[in-house]
Amino acid sequence: MREETRQLEAIRIRIENSIRATGDLILHIVNECLRRRLSRVGIDLTRDDVEEELQKERDLVLKVAFLSSLPLSPRKMLVFC
Repeated sequence: MREETRQLEAIRIRIENSIRATGDLILHIVNECLRRRLSRVGIDLTRDDVEEELQKERDLVLKVAFLSSLPLSPRKMLVFC
């Protein structure tokens, strides 16, 4: 029983690390896209639906990262509120 618990704990840690790494990668890509869009000049510098979706994606990734950093009990309360 203890061995199974230890194995499950190791798997949980690997999953959390994978989720964190994936979120970091997505955040890096979204920030790079937004940075490149903001470096445009003249008529190319426009605010459009794509930029708004990128900002929504960034906000969502940051929210998920915040929620995943909380202990399980407060996380449950925040998700369902």
